[in-house]
Amino acid sequence: MAEQQSIPETGVHWPLTGRRALMAELVDAIEGNNGAVLLAGDAGVGKSRLLEELGQQLIGEGRKVVRCSATAGTRQIPFALFAPVLEPEALEKTDAARLSAAIEETLTASSSSPSLVIIDDVNHADSASAGLVSRLIDHPGSVVAMTLRQSEPTNAVDAILAHRDLTTIEVAPLDRAATLELAESALGGPLEASTADELWRLTEGNALFLREAVLGALSAGLLEWNGRHWWATAGISRAGRLIDIVRSRQASLSDRARRVLELLAVAGEPVPMPMAEEAAEASAIAELEQAQLIGRSVSGRRELVWLTHPLYAELAAADLSPDDRRDSLERLIELYTDSGAQRASDLFALAEWQLELGSIGDMDQVIDAADRALMLFDVALAERLAAGAIEAGGGFRARLVLARAWCLGGRETDGLALLIELEAEADDDFETAEAIKARAFHLYFLLGRSEEAISLLERAAGQVDDPGEADRITMMRASFELYLGDFRAADAASTAIVEANRADEPTILTGLSLIAIATAFSGQRERCEQVTADAYRIAASLRSGAFETNLLTASVTIARLYAGDAVGAEEHCRTVQREAVDAGYPWLAHGLHRSLGPVLMLRGRTNEAIRVLEIAAKATGLSRTMPYGLAMLANAYVQADRLDDARSIIEQFDSGPVPGQRTAAGVIDQARARLLARTGALSLAVDTFLAASRTNDEIGHTYYAAQCLFDVARCGRADLAVDGLEEIVSRVDEPWLPALYLEHVRALINTDVDSLVSLARRYSDGGLWIFAAEANAEASRVADPGARSALWSAARDAWAHCDFPPTPALWRRPPNLTGREYEVASMAQRGLTSRAIAEVLSVSARTPDNQLSSVYQKLGITSRTELTARLLGQTLDD
Repeated sequence: MAEQQSIPETGVHWPLTGRRALMAELVDAIEGNNGAVLLAGDAGVGKSRLLEELGQQLIGEGRKVVRCSATAGTRQIPFALFAPVLEPEALEKTDAARLSAAIEETLTASSSSPSLVIIDDVNHADSASAGLVSRLIDHPGSVVAMTLRQSEPTNAVDAILAHRDLTTIEVAPLDRAATLELAESALGGPLEASTADELWRLTEGNALFLREAVLGALSAGLLEWNGRHWWATAGISRAGRLIDIVRSRQASLSDRARRVLELLAVAGEPVPMPMAEEAAEASAIAELEQAQLIGRSVSGRRELVWLTHPLYAELAAADLSPDDRRDSLERLIELYTDSGAQRASDLFALAEWQLELGSIGDMDQVIDAADRALMLFDVALAERLAAGAIEAGGGFRARLVLARAWCLGGRETDGLALLIELEAEADDDFETAEAIKARAFHLYFLLGRSEEAISLLERAAGQVDDPGEADRITMMRASFELYLGDFRAADAASTAIVEANRADEPTILTGLSLIAIATAFSGQRERCEQVTADAYRIAASLRSGAFETNLLTASVTIARLYAGDAVGAEEHCRTVQREAVDAGYPWLAHGLHRSLGPVLMLRGRTNEAIRVLEIAAKATGLSRTMPYGLAMLANAYVQADRLDDARSIIEQFDSGPVPGQRTAAGVIDQARARLLARTGALSLAVDTFLAASRTNDEIGHTYYAAQCLFDVARCGRADLAVDGLEEIVSRVDEPWLPALYLEHVRALINTDVDSLVSLARRYSDGGLWIFAAEANAEASRVADPGARSALWSAARDAWAHCDFPPTPALWRRPPNLTGREYEVASMAQRGLTSRAIAEVLSVSARTPDNQLSSVYQKLGITSRTELTARLLGQTLDD
């Protein structure tokens, strides 16, 4: 006779059973695919359990794992799926694109293997989250593992399901043996034969059915331990459906516990624990936890309580009478209002609940929610909330949000017409200014009518009587002028308001931020530092938002970089980024990538620069209006020899004018010139660099004007760069990087080896490894024979810090070739045909062939294959 076993603790651990082969398939899919894997199956078959096991396995291997889940109740809340990733402030204070990019970097910031992002019930994802999931699938820094409940709507995620890099694995119910093994493992002992048969008939291998049946039977006293087996004293359940099992378990709850369950079901989302505790006695929460109907999690600084399976919420909500649902809604509104509604999701929920009740107790709260939804680019939610507020008598503010939602949602004509109507009906200068600024914003950013937008703001500033509103309108105009590249105009307008000393502190802060960025680009280092210090003092007292902090950090970063201190520039930018993340603003760190990218490029870390600039490009909500970062990305692509990617961006600029293009015109022309230089068309590149320098100088991009001139020298024409650099250096503060450029150019003209070596040392001290390598390489070409080897070795050592192909300044031109012969030979070794070379150089089709014949004779070769080997053998990285 078998020894009797003591009754074990039951229902605590449900091991992964009968899934070894499926788990192996899942691991193989993850390890072999930097895209995504989808576990598809009916509710309760164990999809989430498989991903939980996968996550634990990868965490044990040192991988970063992040888990998110979607629910039917949060389907209308933008980025609700990723709410656990960010702090409350991040959800409150940013637009959708920056928030999206912030989440993306948080989820992909892994230094080694790609992060695993687990998403439960992806079919419930809101549209904003679904779009981000698609980007995560494409991102090399992440692998996405999702579950999908079959037979449920998937409209928002259809694009994800059709993704080319998605591996789908069907999860079927457990077989009989695995089902009974799982039950016996959870119970801690074997099942009596007839009880095992009943459990199998009841659950048919559905792991959740099995869990509910066992826990329900235990709580009802229907399962007993007889010393050898677990056996059913009566039928475990007369129903063969999960809905009956779940309802049976919920019916056994106390009244207090059932009310908490209903409250969570109506909320449709995790509820902060303090609210749940206020809504019920601790014993009710403990009862629900013991029944494993609710769980706890931490999001940011809040502990949340949530229903452990969507079916619990769906069934509890479906069983509520209209009066009971109304009571639950009123209680939720009371709890969230008393708590202060800290998160964006809280605000949306409160607004939706008030509209459902048909009684808006706090109109400002509903309009604020509509405005917040608009900031997150959830136009449908914003329009719905604004329309509900208008119907309830919301007035000007609600109509303003609706007009903006129409503009963003593709109904520009209706939206602009409503804004004009609101301006005409405004009761005071504040309403007039708000309507005008909204119209200008949409004219500028959505329709590209930048001149009309600026003219509107200029006229409006003179129409309003309130000086504060006039200043705010003028400051908006100044910001538009900055985006357009008119730094001098932005500086002048901002300075006038700041010096008048009549505006409020937020307006002064915006003005100082605009001045700081304008002076940083134009070389007014001392003024930039003073203005930035003043602005930071105001920002500290106001806890400033993203716009000002971004500009201020960019200003300091630019000022330090242009002073030749790339190390200090990078340290400052990264320090502010870390502070932003620590303070709960990871999305702000993304905006600063636009400043960090150029620093990394000059430091030679091109691949890293590309990564951060790509993030910055995605972080811009309306990227066509802020093309500077995109132009910088084109330069980085050329530097990394990703020429097709660079051409693609240049073609975007060439396809037609876009708002803000002027601010990047010189930078994109610089990329165009660098592309020409990289393909060997040096003379045409020089002409393009000179034109780009003039363009940059005209708009106040003084540093880029100097950099383009230095690029001329790097292409072998220092004589064409010296006069322009002398003029620029004469009108900017020192120390400044263009002063080093000028010294470098003069050293090249005078073949001054000592100056080039000194420059290489100073470049190295500032972390400017590209220029250090170039200066040493150039010195080696003109130094005494005995010193050339050491200088070339120093150039190679500096180059070891960099990760991209050689620049023209590092190519070692065979001394017996003329400049034009070397140019033709360079284009030929890059793969251009003689006809293509002739078109680039605007010469006859026979000229390149004649020049190549001369090159072959001088180099002692007979073919293009030998030419490529010979020229590449002369480069620094050989």
